[in-house]
Amino acid sequence: VQESLTNANRHGRAKNVGITIGIVDGNLRIIIADDGEGVAGDIVPGFGLRHMGERLNMLGGALRYWSVNGFVVDVSLPMAGKEQA
Repeated sequence: VQESLTNANRHGRAKNVGITIGIVDGNLRIIIADDGEGVAGDIVPGFGLRHMGERLNMLGGALRYWSVNGFVVDVSLPMAGKEQA
């Protein structure tokens, strides 16, 4: 969340950021969406996005992101104690 807020301010110059947190199918889901400038064309992940993805991967989670009317980061992280298939 902290990295996404930093990126929304620094790179996207967002005025508003929405954060949604919930549990879906035994996974913690965090979605951070901003109304910033977004990215035209292909997204080339910088240090922040790459590092978030690496940390989530180590924990069995996943990171998705896209740019539509701003930028969206979607994190999925298994809840502690959840059996992995």
